[in-house]
Amino acid sequence: MSDVFVSYSRRDQDFVRKLVSAIEATQREVWVDWSGIPYTADWWEEIKQGVDGADGFVFVISQESVTSHICNLELQYAMEHNKRVVPVLRVAIDEKAAAGEWITHDWGEGARENWRRLKAMNWLFMRPEDDFDAAIKALIGSFEEDPEHTRLHTQLLVRARDWRNAERDPGLLLGGSQLQRAEYWLNFDTDREPLPTALHAEYIQASIAQRERQEKRERQRQQRILFGVSAGLVIALILAALAFSQYVFAQQSLDTANELGTQAAVERDDARSLMLAANAQQALGQGDALLALPLALVANAQQAFQGGNPALALPLAIEASQRSQRSLVIERALADVSYNAGVRRIFSGHTDSVRSVAFSPDETLAVSGSDDRTIIIWDLATGTIRRRITGHEAGVRALAFTADGRSVVSVSDDGTARVWNVATGEEVGLFDADAGELWGLALYPGESLAALGAQDGSVIVWDYDSGEEIERVRGHSDRVTSIDFNSDGSQMLTGSTDNTAVIWHTDNWTVLKRLLGHADDIWSVAFSPDDRLALTGGDKLILWDVASGEEIEHYTGHRSAVLTAAFAPNQRSVFSAGIDRFIIQSDIGTAYDRRQLAGHTVSVLSLVVSPDGKHLLSGSEDKTMILWDVFTGAQISNFEIQEHEPGEGARVRTVSFGPDQNMLIAGLQGNYLIALDRRTGDEIRRFQSFGNWVLTSAVSPDRRILAAAGADRRIVLWRLANGAKIREWEAHDDWVRSIAFSPDGSRLLSGSEDRSARLWDVETGEEILRLDGHEDGIMAVAISPDGERALTGSLDGTAIVWDLATGAIVHRLEGHDGGVTTVAFSRDGKLIATGSFDNRIILWDADSGTRVRTLLEHTGIVVSLEFSPDSTRLISGGFDGVILLWDVQSGYAIRQFLGHTASVSSVHFSDDGKTILSGSGDTTIRLWRVDTLEELIQWTRDNRSVRPLDCDERLLYSVEPFCDASGELVITPTPSG
Repeated sequence: MSDVFVSYSRRDQDFVRKLVSAIEATQREVWVDWSGIPYTADWWEEIKQGVDGADGFVFVISQESVTSHICNLELQYAMEHNKRVVPVLRVAIDEKAAAGEWITHDWGEGARENWRRLKAMNWLFMRPEDDFDAAIKALIGSFEEDPEHTRLHTQLLVRARDWRNAERDPGLLLGGSQLQRAEYWLNFDTDREPLPTALHAEYIQASIAQRERQEKRERQRQQRILFGVSAGLVIALILAALAFSQYVFAQQSLDTANELGTQAAVERDDARSLMLAANAQQALGQGDALLALPLALVANAQQAFQGGNPALALPLAIEASQRSQRSLVIERALADVSYNAGVRRIFSGHTDSVRSVAFSPDETLAVSGSDDRTIIIWDLATGTIRRRITGHEAGVRALAFTADGRSVVSVSDDGTARVWNVATGEEVGLFDADAGELWGLALYPGESLAALGAQDGSVIVWDYDSGEEIERVRGHSDRVTSIDFNSDGSQMLTGSTDNTAVIWHTDNWTVLKRLLGHADDIWSVAFSPDDRLALTGGDKLILWDVASGEEIEHYTGHRSAVLTAAFAPNQRSVFSAGIDRFIIQSDIGTAYDRRQLAGHTVSVLSLVVSPDGKHLLSGSEDKTMILWDVFTGAQISNFEIQEHEPGEGARVRTVSFGPDQNMLIAGLQGNYLIALDRRTGDEIRRFQSFGNWVLTSAVSPDRRILAAAGADRRIVLWRLANGAKIREWEAHDDWVRSIAFSPDGSRLLSGSEDRSARLWDVETGEEILRLDGHEDGIMAVAISPDGERALTGSLDGTAIVWDLATGAIVHRLEGHDGGVTTVAFSRDGKLIATGSFDNRIILWDADSGTRVRTLLEHTGIVVSLEFSPDSTRLISGGFDGVILLWDVQSGYAIRQFLGHTASVSSVHFSDDGKTILSGSGDTTIRLWRVDTLEELIQWTRDNRSVRPLDCDERLLYSVEPFCDASGELVITPTPSG
C-alpha cells in the first residue's frame, strides 16, 4: 500500500516528477506509473490495485489529462471507490475544446461526468505562476486530514478486493478485533470522508455473517450438551429435585452465548430460558419450593414466548410473578412477554370467519364483516359490540368506513354492495352489481364513489350517494380480489386471481402498468402513503415501483400464501399475514422481518393499520378480530425526526432532556440540533451553527445552557430559553466525540480523537487543563458528582480516572478487549461504568479502580451508558438497537427495550428515574416507561389480553386451583378465621 496515487498525462511527466519528488521528501510513498505502456487487462488490474492501496488520489489537471481515456478511467475508478481525490491544476483548461473531444468518443460521457464532479471539488493550483511550495504544503495537509480513518478505508478496500478476486474465499474474511473495528467504522463513522463503498459493506457484512455462523455452531454444540437437561424439565422439577450440576451447565451456556456477542438475540434467549429452568432446579434443591415453582413457570413462559405462543406465555408469566416478587429474573421475563408488541384486545362475536376489518376515521370504533353474513360495529376502548348489522344474504367480503365515519360500505358474496348507517344500523343504500360475487372494495378519496371488484373480472365504479353506476372497467380475466386508490385518486390498483395486478389511470380508466411477477392468485394490493410504491400479496409478497412498474423486492417471511398486506404510515415497513396465521412486519429496503405477531389460531384474512401506525386490526378464520399494539408497551412516545425534505429522516446522534423535562434536545446527523416538545413532538427551535456534523451535546446542570461539539472541532454554547448563541471556540485538533459539564456548570470537559481531553471555563471559553495519556482517540468523557475527577474512555481499550486539580492519573482501567466507547459515573460517585467495542459493560469501584463485575447481554458495540438518579440502575444502548436496564447490585438486566431499528446512539434517565429517553440512527427519538413490578402487572392487565389457563395447562404446570373431573375449576374457600 502507498500514501498517494498520482494520475497524469504523459505530456506532463516533467512536472509530475517534480511533484512526486516533493511528496516523497515528506517521507510519503507515491504510486505512479512511469512506464506509459498501452492499455491491457493485466496493466489495468495493476492500476486498480494501486488506486485501492493508496490513501489519497492526486489527479493532475491539464488539457491532455482531462481528454485522456486512461486518465479518465483512473479518475472514475477512484471516485467509484470513494477515494480522497485531490485535483491539482497544472495548466488552465479550455472546457469547450475538451467537450468537443469527449463527444467524439464512446467514453466521453464518463469523462464529462468526471469533469462535473471535479469542478465541485477544491483544487490546488500548481500552474507556472503559482507558489509551488505553498501548494505542496496544502497538498500534504490534505493527506493528514483524518489519516486513521483514511488508512482504514484503504486497508479494508484492499482486503475486500482480494476477497472478491478470490471468489469470496471465506478464509479472507475479517474476524476478532479487526471485525469489531470494521463494523464500527461501517456503521458509526458514516459521516466521515472518504465514505465506505458497496464493496466495503459487502465484505464486512459477509464477515459478520461468518462470525454469526461460527457462533451458531458453538451455541448448537452447547445446546446439544443441554438437550437432556431441558426435556420435560418443569414436570421433573415439580416431582423432585434434580442435580445441581445442570445449573452449572446452564450458566456456562448463558455465559458462552453472551461472550460470543451473537447478533441473534432469539438464540441468546434460548440460553436464558435454560438458565431460568436451572435456577428453578437450584431453588428446589435448596428446599425453596416457594421460589422453585414460579421460576419453573417463568422458564416455561419464556419458552412459550420464544416458540411463538404469547397467549400461553402471558398467563404463565403472570402466575409466576404473583407467586414470587423476590426474583429479578421473573420480573424480567414478565416484562419481555408483556411489553412485547402483541394482542391488546380480542373481539369475539362472529360465528364464522372474519373477512374484513376497518378503523373508523377517529379510531374510536372498528367494523368487521364475516362469512356469518353479519357486520359488527365495535367500541375499541371497551371491546363491546355497539351494533350488529344484518342484511346481506351471503358472507361479507370487504367493507370500509366513509370519510365522515357516519356510514359503512360493504360488499358480499351475494353480489350486492350496501351502505349502512353506523348510528342506527339501517341500510341506506343498495346496489346489485349483476357480476357474480363481489370481492374487492375501495372508496375513492374525496367523493362518494366506490370501486367494487367482481367475480367476472370487472371493476364497477358506483356512486353510493346517488346509487348510480358510473363505470364498468374490464382488464382482468378472473375475479378482482383487492382494490386501492392512491392518495389523490388519480390511480387505481387492482389484484386478481388471474395472477396479475394492474395500475389504472382513473381519468379514462386505461391501463398504466400491468405488474407481472406472481405465479398464483393475488389476494391483496396497496399503494404506499406517498404513492411511489405498490404492494401485492398472494403466492408471495412483492414491492413495486409505481412509476416504472418494476419489482423492487419480495419478502420471504411467510411459509404459505399472503392473503392481506398493508404499508406502515411511516413507509419504513410493511405488514402482511395469511394462511400461516402469523402477522409479519418487514422492513422496506432490506426485506428484514422485524417482528412476528402470533395470536390467531388459523389463517389471517384481513388486516388494517391505524393512521398513527400504533395499532393493527386483523380478522381471521378463527372467528375473531384482534387489536394489536405495533410498538412495545414500554414505549411512551416515538418521534420521527424529519430532514428538510419531507419523508427524509435525520439520524439522531445525541439526545438529552431540556429545562423542564418537557423539552427534548436532539443532535442530528447534519450540522444542527433541535428542541422538541415532549408532549407533541413539535419542533420548538433549531440550533444551527456548525460547519460540520454534530457528534455530542450536553445540557448544563441548571438546564440553562446547551453545549455541542463535533466534526468541525469546535464547541458551541447556546441559551436554551431563546436559542441565542453564547460563544464558540476551536477546541481540538480532531473530531470532538464527547463533552460533559461539571456539577456546578462552571466547567466543560471535552474528549477528542486527537487523543486529548480538555477542561474549559464555560464563562470565558478558556482552557483550564489538558489531559494527555491515551494512545488513541478519546470517545467518551464524564466528570464525577463531586467535580473533583474526570473519566475518559479511548479507542486504545482503556479508561482513565484523572484528578482535575492536578491533571494526574488516578486510575487506569484496563479490562476491555476493544476500544472504550462510553463511560459514566454513578450519581453517588461510588461506581464507574464503561462500555466497549467488545459488547461488554464493566462496573468499576471508583475509589480503588478495581473491577466489580462485567455485564453481558448486548450483542453489539455498547455506545451509551447512564446511571439512574438513585444509582441502583444503569441503562445502556448500542449497535444491536437494544436498550437494557440493569440492576447494579446483581448485574442482571431487568428490562430490555426493543423498538429501535438501528444503533441506539444516546440514552438518558429523566430526573425522577421513571422515564428513559433514547435517540437512534433510525431517525427516531423515543421515551420509555420504567415500571416497578407492581406497575408492570397492572399495566399488563390493563393493556394485554390475558386468557386463563385451561384445565390441562393447570395440571401440566402445577398451577392451582386445579379442575375437577367434570372440567370445572375447584375453588377452595379462604378460611374465615
